[in-house]
Amino acid sequence: MSEKPTYEELEQRVNELEKEKEKNTRIEKEFVKRQKYLESVFHHAPSAIITLDPSHHVLEWNPGAQKIFGYTSEEAQGKDLDDLVSNPEVKQEAVNNTLKVLSGQPLKSIESVRYRKDGTSVHVIASGSPIIMDNVLKGVVTLYTDISDRKQAEEALMESEEKYRTVLESIEDGYYEVDMKGNFTFLNDSMCKILGYSKDELTGLNNRRYMDEENSKEVFKTFNRVYKTGQPYKAIDWELIRKDGSRCYVETSVALKRHSKGQPIGFQGIARDITRRKQAEDALRVSHERFLTVLD
Repeated sequence: MSEKPTYEELEQRVNELEKEKEKNTRIEKEFVKRQKYLESVFHHAPSAIITLDPSHHVLEWNPGAQKIFGYTSEEAQGKDLDDLVSNPEVKQEAVNNTLKVLSGQPLKSIESVRYRKDGTSVHVIASGSPIIMDNVLKGVVTLYTDISDRKQAEEALMESEEKYRTVLESIEDGYYEVDMKGNFTFLNDSMCKILGYSKDELTGLNNRRYMDEENSKEVFKTFNRVYKTGQPYKAIDWELIRKDGSRCYVETSVALKRHSKGQPIGFQGIARDITRRKQAEDALRVSHERFLTVLD
């Protein structure tokens, strides 16, 4: 017959049970806290968070999904997700992504198009991940982020840049952009024509390659002044060396080119070929000097 535990042993055991109970209570509270946090994320996330069963039918549909796609949770419940938010144009792509996730592979973020309840398209970033427990696929969680505003802004920017490029290519004057070191980053056809190089040959070319040392120093001084003051500089005459070695003169403007955040990233300007005007001025000067010589 075993001995009865002493009072001290009973007291120690009670203390251990109390500590175990406190630990379990803390774990339970932490679990409830995390569950509430995840529920809050699910309900308040701006993105669509959708959970699906192993046959890809909707189980949970958060308010973000309703906002993006227009279906209520009740309308989406039990529906095949691909049937719900795809149309024939993107159905095959959506099905391929579904098969990938259902095979146990995560779907990394991709840009695609899905469709709302009213049939309008929405640009999204889509991702998905299988839910696997005990090596068994229990379902899928899918995330869609609406990027329609961003895509519209990108398209508007591309349209604006296209117009900008079209205007630059249509003007007779040369247009150029250089980085902080004076290397060409962009130029129009007229600038190529002035210098006698192709765009590929000029892109990345430094001004030292088509100027003599004296003009190159003047360019550096001008760029440095524009950089320090932030003010554009207009009507500067520079002598350039064409690809074939001949000389030409341009009347040039220089302005600071800035990044969208405001920091300087280079220079830009317009160059007008004034070689004929310079030749005419030189001829007139020579003629005038001859006239004065004859008069004397």
